[in-house]
Amino acid sequence: MIVNDGMYFEDGKGYFVERNTGDIYVFDIANQSVCLIDCLDSTESGFRKYRKLLKKNDEIFCLPDCDKKLKIYNINTKESSYIEIGEKERQCIVHAWAISNTIFVGLPLENSILEISHENDAWKMNKYKIFHDGEDICAQESCYRDGKIYSISLNSTKIAVFDILNKNVELYDISVNDKGFSSIACSEKEIFVTGINREIYVLDKVDCKVKKSIQINNKVFFKNIEKGKFTFSSSIYYDKKLYLTAAYFNESIVCLNLGDYTIR
Repeated sequence: MIVNDGMYFEDGKGYFVERNTGDIYVFDIANQSVCLIDCLDSTESGFRKYRKLLKKNDEIFCLPDCDKKLKIYNINTKESSYIEIGEKERQCIVHAWAISNTIFVGLPLENSILEISHENDAWKMNKYKIFHDGEDICAQESCYRDGKIYSISLNSTKIAVFDILNKNVELYDISVNDKGFSSIACSEKEIFVTGINREIYVLDKVDCKVKKSIQINNKVFFKNIEKGKFTFSSSIYYDKKLYLTAAYFNESIVCLNLGDYTIR
């Protein structure tokens, strides 16, 4: 088993980083085969160095978890370069998006969005604050939809909406009785967030107002989760369904059908 925290899919292939070694692999869906692309230098510690990656053209961007450098691996030249993206030795990055000629990266420990572009044979970076330091703690989970990056606060019911074109940030305080959020996903018209309460909050994507709150009463989903702890660690929208992964190593995935809001 090659332990990983998720794949980046492109043209029938899934690219991923091994959690314990930092090595890069590709999984060919049609052939059901796995191939090693690049090994981390043996002098480096690979454990949780990178958790996820993003591929853009011939380059793979490895997102640092227990490190402060983003690794850029070129598939053609088989060479690696590095960008130091923060001062902290741990960055906990799990989300990035390739949009046109730019990479946007969520920096949860810095309450920021990082913009990376390649100009005149050099990497250029800009950081944008999305939450106020000392007030809100940005969660690792975030999502992108229609030119905007949606980020959540762990210790308040705020959502930060970052416009990638004009670089403006809008903060919305969501009217729910919760302590903070741990997962977020977006569809064409709605935002879905969860917190400590065993509920899924459905928000309007235009003004972030609450449209519906869906109770989850099946105790099987939360067998290892204490009261007062976050219920879900991540979520994803796909094909008119919302899939949520239960937190704290719970072996449960909740599927919400967005046609009739039924749960299975």
